[in-house]
Amino acid sequence: MRFEHDDVIAVREAFHRRLKAFAAPVAGDRGAVTEDLDQLEVARAIHAAFGDHEAYGGLTRAELAQACAHICGRSQFDRYFELFCKMDLIEPFTQRDYEWRYVLNPASSAALLVFRRLEASGGLQELVTLLDATYRELERGSATSREVAEALVQARREFTIRSGHLRRLVRHRPLEELIAEQRHHGDAKRLFTQAERIVERVNRDFGEHRRAAERMAEAALQYVNAVQEYMARLLDQAAQRRDFTLLDAEAYLTAAITGSPEALAAVFEGIVFDPPRLHLSPHEILRTIETHQPRPRPRQRRPRREDPLPEGDPVEEAAERLRDYQASRRAAIEAHIGPADAVDLTDRLRGTPWRQAARVIADVLVSATDPDLPFEPVLGDRLHVAADAPTTYVSELGVRTTESDRATTTQGDRDG
Repeated sequence: MRFEHDDVIAVREAFHRRLKAFAAPVAGDRGAVTEDLDQLEVARAIHAAFGDHEAYGGLTRAELAQACAHICGRSQFDRYFELFCKMDLIEPFTQRDYEWRYVLNPASSAALLVFRRLEASGGLQELVTLLDATYRELERGSATSREVAEALVQARREFTIRSGHLRRLVRHRPLEELIAEQRHHGDAKRLFTQAERIVERVNRDFGEHRRAAERMAEAALQYVNAVQEYMARLLDQAAQRRDFTLLDAEAYLTAAITGSPEALAAVFEGIVFDPPRLHLSPHEILRTIETHQPRPRPRQRRPRREDPLPEGDPVEEAAERLRDYQASRRAAIEAHIGPADAVDLTDRLRGTPWRQAARVIADVLVSATDPDLPFEPVLGDRLHVAADAPTTYVSELGVRTTESDRATTTQGDRDG
């Protein structure tokens, strides 16, 4: 938490103020409550030692000092020990002067439990206990009219006092005191629900106290409103500090349920969020798909019908198809060359749509790989580019016949 040291000090100071207020009704003077809270921790350690060791015969002073060694040194322990003996928190096992074993006064043990509740809930647990005990007696039918009247008055007064305390904190006290108080009001809704249940029982069984029950319920509602006002200020301060550790889980839940969308959205004004990122790499996704995809079911294929044996010689048929292919290829190239021995196809390709140009180029280049065709391509280094031509760029390309094949072809034509 931000400012953690200051917050811890504020919590300890708030608890000390409650301790002094708790002891004030029976204090002999204003210094009745110690300023040293380590003294309370030593008393708790002594209480734990007696409880854990099951020391029915008591514990010695040295054993108690050992149990408190993690809190204070021996000299400080001796000072606390002498005070505890004078205040009857620790008593000798017997009343003999030379007794060296000690026991814990049960009244002090009860006080330590009360102090623990006072520290944890700020005294609110006593109101919870009062309401629970009252409802339990009403449910059993063992409560008298006088007991019910007293319980309603006590609960109403306690709700009223705590409502005023919270409103004073919200409107007139610094944030540190609010933070020290925040964990003491998490049962507001439960208290109000219990108060409503008591009102219902009182109206049914003790009609003469109906007005007192209604006043108690009104005071409980005022307390719930004061808690909401208190939490609203904490939420506002947390938003300004950008420190949401000021609120506990219950406070977040209360804000989410009771807060308006505008108020909840205002908390994140000015906060920049990173764009969402894919937490899984493509490789991990593919591997997951391959791992969890269902196995393909084998397809039931029908047996293929046996094709009838072809008639004729397949080798001769393949040779015939090759001769037809060469004849068509030769006729296409001779159509480009004409009576000449060579021709430049570059300009012709530039004026031809690219699909046809690609076919001409393929005819020329493939013919060069066929030894039975008397043609060879002529390639140049220049590149012709024209944005408005059917084929935008063309390399220089030509084709010519080989001399020996051309002569043979010419002589054959004359003989024919």
